Amino acid sequence: MTIDDNSSQRLGRPTTSWCTLIKAWTDFEVHHEFKEVAKLRAKNRPKCIQEWMQRRRSTSWKPPINGVSAFESNFMSWWASLQPDWQLLADGSIDFSAMEGNWDKLRRPGLRGLHNIVVGLFYWVLEVENENKGRAQWLIMVEDCCMVCGYLLSSAA
Repeated sequence: MTIDDNSSQRLGRPTTSWCTLIKAWTDFEVHHEFKEVAKLRAKNRPKCIQEWMQRRRSTSWKPPINGVSAFESNFMSWWASLQPDWQLLADGSIDFSAMEGNWDKLRRPGLRGLHNIVVGLFYWVLEVENENKGRAQWLIMVEDCCMVCGYLLSSAA
């Protein structure tokens, strides 16, 4: 059976979009030799990301998340706060159609950079799978993050 973005399979079998994101993010990190140049802003960052960092980035810790809708809202607020100004609409939401511009605000390799976004998306999908809802919005964010990694890599000096 082929597992794709429309699959109802559990997390144990990743989606095509998730695999594409991991590849794009890894390529970005390799290009920058995993060296941290600056950290992402913490404003609106989901609490579980801070808790995970306090646990020395444990690979076995699973955060307590109080519902996929609340996490989605929190993650989206964080992601929007990290965007270049030219990608934001008047209400502060992201204009996903705006792609051409300077992405350096998100050029954050290393443990305190885009790595945290990937971890946040991982925790988000755990809750999506737990509640069996919210997958469409999660996929939109995975694809947006993948696109950002691609732009960052293609514009790298």
